[in-house]
Amino acid sequence: MGKKAVFTSKGFTTGKEPNAYVSGQEGVMDKYGNISVVPGPPDQKDDVLAHINRSDTVFRVQDMDYIRETGDVQGALANLALSKKYKCGKMPKFAEGWLGNFIPSAMGTLASLNQTLSAYRNNVYRPNTYASNPYETNALTTLAGLRVNPYPIINQLRSAEARTNRAIDIAGGLSGGQRTAARLANLNTTQNNIANLLGNIQTQNNAYRTTYAKAALEAGQQARTARMQANQWDLDMYSKAHAARNKGIQTGIANMLSQIQQYQANEFKRRQFNDTMDLYRADQKQRAE
Repeated sequence: MGKKAVFTSKGFTTGKEPNAYVSGQEGVMDKYGNISVVPGPPDQKDDVLAHINRSDTVFRVQDMDYIRETGDVQGALANLALSKKYKCGKMPKFAEGWLGNFIPSAMGTLASLNQTLSAYRNNVYRPNTYASNPYETNALTTLAGLRVNPYPIINQLRSAEARTNRAIDIAGGLSGGQRTAARLANLNTTQNNIANLLGNIQTQNNAYRTTYAKAALEAGQQARTARMQANQWDLDMYSKAHAARNKGIQTGIANMLSQIQQYQANEFKRRQFNDTMDLYRADQKQRAE
């Protein structure tokens, strides 16, 4: 099966590998100034396979119309160089170097987007470093339960009273009145001792309550201080983690903006370079002729 014919500066021919597309009524000029016009309607569809040499020039439809009307090939070359819309022979869109700028910028933008999303998805950790005293409750419970029990001592006083009364009963030489007086004296002594005992016990129990209240207040103050310090430290760590997350998001966004701005700057430089090179090539071609 033969090779498909492609359009060149000498018209359609076989044996050439296509490296560009051209449209009907466009012209291809070789380095000697020979121009071949692409057959077909001037629809600018770029649907005709062509082989364009580096020394060839592709004229647009309007350039060919200008050449037909005026015969001014040099003027057409100048207009073509200034328009920067001619094809450079590179498939598929013949643009000079835009992928070399677009691809790294796109990759940088995607990396920045991933950085932003990664930072956004991170959960901000808030620690809880407060640790209570494991013995506080037992100690306070023990202090709260301290009491002096008066009943064993009162029972001992009553037993002593009974023994004294028994001694009075069996003592000889005492009249009935004397025995009664002795019993009353013994009872009075016992009651005074019980009264003094209860008073002393009340004083001791109050001292226990005071000690418990002071210990409870001190333990509460220590727990409050420890809680406040822990909350302050936890809040500081949370604030730092939150700030780091926000900084990651902002850095990712800033990187994306930087990539876009850099792309625009590089694109401007690329176009400026291409325009300059177009003018240079046109000038060199005119000088060579």
